Amino acid sequence: MKRKRDLPFQNLSKEAWQNLAIAAFLVFYAGQVILDAAWNNYCGNLSIDYCAFWSAGKIANTDGYGQAYNLERLWEIQQPIVSKYMAPEQYAPVPVPYLPIFIVPFQLFALLEVVPGFWIWTVLNLIGTVAYLIFFARKTGRGKPLQKRNLLLALLSLPVFLNLFQGQVNLWLMVCAGEFLRAMLNDKPFQAGLWLSGLLLKPQILILILPALLFKRFFQTIYGFTLSAAGLGLVSFLMGGWTALRNLIQLLVGYSGGLPSNYPEAMMNWRMVAFNFNALTRSAIGWWFAIPCLLVTFVVTLYLWKFSFRPTRTQFPIIILAIFAGTFAVTWHSHFSMSMIAIPFLLYLLSENILPEKLFSLWFFAPPAIMVFTYLAAPLVKVGLLPSGLYPIINLLTDARGLILNMILLGCAVVYLSRNSQPVKAQSIP
Repeated sequence: MKRKRDLPFQNLSKEAWQNLAIAAFLVFYAGQVILDAAWNNYCGNLSIDYCAFWSAGKIANTDGYGQAYNLERLWEIQQPIVSKYMAPEQYAPVPVPYLPIFIVPFQLFALLEVVPGFWIWTVLNLIGTVAYLIFFARKTGRGKPLQKRNLLLALLSLPVFLNLFQGQVNLWLMVCAGEFLRAMLNDKPFQAGLWLSGLLLKPQILILILPALLFKRFFQTIYGFTLSAAGLGLVSFLMGGWTALRNLIQLLVGYSGGLPSNYPEAMMNWRMVAFNFNALTRSAIGWWFAIPCLLVTFVVTLYLWKFSFRPTRTQFPIIILAIFAGTFAVTWHSHFSMSMIAIPFLLYLLSENILPEKLFSLWFFAPPAIMVFTYLAAPLVKVGLLPSGLYPIINLLTDARGLILNMILLGCAVVYLSRNSQPVKAQSIP
């Protein structure tokens, strides 16, 4: 009697399946980078945001900070370097709505050619991400080092990949959020406020956390934030004057109204849902669904304010992580790469055995899995092997990955706090 042939991937443990997924994601990411680089698809997909920062730095060097917010001037610099693979409707200047002080690093990179500068920026971002996560874990883990597997998962998470692939600046946000948490846990509220001001790089992240801290009477944190924010604003004013600030405000108004390069259909907020439903139905019905969901999310996030914010090792990190998750869903402009600020919180809660491993795995594995599925399914629809009616579903699933995860984090936090909160007896960190 012939022996039955063993099939591959039989009787694999959960960790072994995860290892296969990690290998698949690594190949997928590498393939995207290699193909775009080989096709010279810079400033269209690969490095698209870095090219915008580079152009703003170049203009600041030659014309001053005021012109760095001028869309026409930006387009003069960006048009010669934009990818030839971009669709005609995508041909539009990518603005940089940051205070002048945040443009300074790119003035240095603008002294280099755009492509080699991007690769140097990418290497520095990768090294900085690894170094900071190791540092954060060592300082908050009670002597326990960051597990290599968890570090690998963090580096292969979709927000980190998008940050590197697009040449974004979200490492700065992650560091500031992580140091804010660390300072609060170490009973240094004023220092925490100083770090929180770093999120002014993308101030829409602050729309709920600042009112929450003020409501909970964290006045030292608010003082630290205000002092640092005033310093950043004053330095920016001295650098660019009224012209730069006026042009920046005009650009931000344009952002609120919508610019072609904002890609609202790919955000992780309820605005994205409305945009996609409106496009699908060719109507404004998406807002009738999105606005109630936005209001419910806002109310649920406000509900977190009823719990004690005392900086304990359990409750405080959960509350702040949930507030950020709610913020990403309700704020007008939020892309998935901004979720990098959640990584220190997730790693910390996992090390404290507070975050369920299933939730941790979901956050790190689901988004790239959805991305891989999209890249596999879309060509099958295009050649007719799958029905064309799946296109809107595929697009919405891809775009909603960040929103879904944020809603899960927010919901889990509310459930956990409702069951385990001890607002009176919460013990502060020594």
